[in-house]
Amino acid sequence: MRKLSRGLVGRRGRAAAILVIACAITPSCAAPDSTSDSDGVTLAAADPITDISLTPVKEQLLGSCWNFTAMAWMESLHTETTGVRLDLSESYLTYWDWFEKLTSGRFEPGKLETGGTVGNAFDLIRRYGLMTEAQFIADDAGKARSSHVLAAFHRLETSLKGGKLRTAVARRNRGLVRAELDRIWDLSPEVAALLTKTFGAGAERSMTTIDPWSLRGGLRHPTTFSMGTLTDLQKHRAVTLDEVMGTPSPTNADIRSGQLAWTSVAYPTSGWFLARRQRDFYRKIQRALHAGLPVPVVWRAYAPVMPETGRFKELPTGPIDDGWHASLIVDYQVTNVPGFGTLEAGSAAPDLKALSAALEAQSMIEFFRVKNSWGPKSPDPSGTGVFAGYNDVYLEWLTGPFHVCDRWAGSAVGEERRCLVLRDAPGIHSVFLPRALAD
Repeated sequence: MRKLSRGLVGRRGRAAAILVIACAITPSCAAPDSTSDSDGVTLAAADPITDISLTPVKEQLLGSCWNFTAMAWMESLHTETTGVRLDLSESYLTYWDWFEKLTSGRFEPGKLETGGTVGNAFDLIRRYGLMTEAQFIADDAGKARSSHVLAAFHRLETSLKGGKLRTAVARRNRGLVRAELDRIWDLSPEVAALLTKTFGAGAERSMTTIDPWSLRGGLRHPTTFSMGTLTDLQKHRAVTLDEVMGTPSPTNADIRSGQLAWTSVAYPTSGWFLARRQRDFYRKIQRALHAGLPVPVVWRAYAPVMPETGRFKELPTGPIDDGWHASLIVDYQVTNVPGFGTLEAGSAAPDLKALSAALEAQSMIEFFRVKNSWGPKSPDPSGTGVFAGYNDVYLEWLTGPFHVCDRWAGSAVGEERRCLVLRDAPGIHSVFLPRALAD
């Protein structure tokens, strides 16, 4: 259910929206109209139709879209709530992701898997908190691309193949792994000492047992990191990152519980009234965007057909490998809106009636605009020069079907690959939404 509490919807005059369970997260308006990243690329701080605060686009260099998406989501809501724009460190989260994978006993010899999910990012933050780029690796502050992450990954590969981390026995030594990661990341003595003092030489402690008010050196505790405002019986209080991350299911980190928790919602692909349920799925995304809440999404960003326009619309013709990519939905364009025609992405909705009409069954979503993690110089789908680093993902792309190959033949060098097991699948997997919308 959704309640709008003020008048017209405009660039910074969007009505505050209450997502009701027994209370509400209602971010406040605070960001400036635009900002520039370190490469001089102008980026919108809020898009007019949904009025979502945006921070500069960054560039992932490994398979860490899940990490970048989670950080962009947190930066956006924190900025909207406090007016303070942070440059959170994806490298800090990557450091701890590598630590846990190396010491878990599930490590595949000679290779470190860099993939993950938004739920995995939440769990790492619950244990290790947050740092800004300037506080973790000062050289990366304000940069779209980390100058350390690829060098660190290559040093890690060397250590795994013939260095200190080459044996399973060594990787079970948590203190040794942490010390080696400090060297691999070329952490300053001050940062390495801060991590040891806070978590222990082998990370024996975590944020779940640490007093948040004892933290020093720029470490941020999820229970004190503001992500919104709770409105209940005319009283207001800050909603913390810990609350919106919730508690993971024992079997799936993306399924979260908690009154204010965000959780994964899967795109319906079978069952009764499928078309209606799929429209309801997209309507939930619309409601979140109308409330000023950016939405993490998992979709197929098939690299071989990366368009020069920044728009994903025409499907690849042949079989593709299975795989998913995480981004952040920040806007959308909808046609056939009763009484209003088309509501364009990047343009202010005329009033609350237009937003309500956009939810009607006959209104047709044309595309969602996503903030991506491929760098601020990738094509601008709007053609305005404002949204470089964003992509417009059309409903044709999300609906599919993609021809996904689950087993290939002909993997030898120079041999043509042939698909042995083929299936049809959609181009969208799931989104993260507040439980008030997800249930």
